[in-house]
Amino acid sequence: IFELSQFLLLLDFGFTHKFIAHSKRMVLNESVEALNGLRFVLFVSAIAAAVGLLVITTFVETKNSYLNISFVCLSFSLFFNMLGYAETAALRVQQKNNEINIIAIASQVLFILLIFIYSYNASLAIGIAVLSRSFFVYAVQIFRVNQKYAPRWYKKNHFGGPVVVINLAYFILFMLDAALLNVSLISTAIIAVFLVVKKYFDLLRALWDSILPNFYTRFLEDNDSRTYYFIV
Repeated sequence: IFELSQFLLLLDFGFTHKFIAHSKRMVLNESVEALNGLRFVLFVSAIAAAVGLLVITTFVETKNSYLNISFVCLSFSLFFNMLGYAETAALRVQQKNNEINIIAIASQVLFILLIFIYSYNASLAIGIAVLSRSFFVYAVQIFRVNQKYAPRWYKKNHFGGPVVVINLAYFILFMLDAALLNVSLISTAIIAVFLVVKKYFDLLRALWDSILPNFYTRFLEDNDSRTYYFIV
């Protein structure tokens, strides 16, 4: 269910990438209008993703009340994650990449702390930690963007073109993984443990993925050989 929730984030369809690409050619008022248009379409997509995940979890037979609470928390976290895409895009347009990184690191610290606080029940801990992290990122980014929050339909909203193809490619890889695990006859418990351990790797990778674009940008701007060697 947790892995599936990450897959549903692809319902962004590349709207944020189009916003970033086009915002450089916009005047301030048009940029604010486009941002609120992006907020609107992501709000609709976020509702679809969250409700979809809740519907899927109804097919999971469990008498564990903590696990059911965790599923609900996961659905809400999916909702806030998708809403936060718009604010992250706006911060990138404002060239506040360092703030994005600081917020991401702070949210990961919050996540780990909550995991320890609620360690008496792993299911509940993951649900609360994931929801808290996504809401924290969303709320703080809105504050840092500092643009009027008024989501509404924007006529120039459209799909992300090549980005949709990238998302579909990711979908194919996701389904291929699922098919291979399904025919492998590996115990579900073993797969679950593997996915949990993999999260530690994903945590480090996410940190690196946040840092690397900044170095690429610096390299393109000033052609600094030291930056080049660091990237290598």
